[in-house]
Amino acid sequence: MAKLFAASGYDAAHWRVQRKSGKMNLARMMKKNIEAGRKPLHRLERYAFLSDLECFEDGKIWSGFLRFREIDTAYPGTKFLLNTRDKGDWLQSRLTHRNYAQKFIAAHGLSGVEDCLAVWSDDWDRHLADVREYFRDRPLDLIEFNIDTDSIGDLIGQLPDFDLDAQAWTRTGETKPENARRNRAALDAFVEGRRRD
Repeated sequence: MAKLFAASGYDAAHWRVQRKSGKMNLARMMKKNIEAGRKPLHRLERYAFLSDLECFEDGKIWSGFLRFREIDTAYPGTKFLLNTRDKGDWLQSRLTHRNYAQKFIAAHGLSGVEDCLAVWSDDWDRHLADVREYFRDRPLDLIEFNIDTDSIGDLIGQLPDFDLDAQAWTRTGETKPENARRNRAALDAFVEGRRRD
C-alpha cells in the first residue's frame, strides 16, 4: 500500500524511514514520541501514508496501529485504512515471516505455535472490533480494504482527496514458498529448543 502512495507522488513509509542518523523504525519513533508527551506522529507529519507500525522494544512487541485513538485525537480529520484479508492466511503469513513468531513467543512466554496462533487470532478479532466500534459514528473516517477481494479502484474511490494511480498498485510482501518453508523449519526448531530447556 505504501508503494501505491509513493508511486503516486506522496510521501509514504512502510515500517521505517530514512533519517539523517540512519534508518528509524516508525513504531519506535511513535513510542518515543508518546513517552515524551509529543503527538504520536511528531516528525512524521509530512507522510500521507504510514504502515507496518510495530517494533520489538524492551523484549516486547509495541504496536503503533493499536494507538489509532491517540492518532485520531492528535490529528483530527485523519483517514484510517483498515487492511483486512482472510484471517487464516494472515495467521500463516505472520507465522512464516522471518523470525517474527520466535520473537513473539519468547516475548510473551508462550509454549509454542498453537498458543501463538491463538493469541494472534484473539488480537485480530479484538482489533477489528475495537476499530469498527470506535469509528461506528464516523464511517467516512474509516476505510476498510480487503486485500484479497476488494479492487484497488474501490479503494481509490474512497480516497477522493488523493490522486492515486491504480497502475501503481501491486501486492507485495508475500512470503515466497521456499522462504516460508525455511522460516517454518526455523520456528519449529526454536519451539523444540524451548521445550527442552
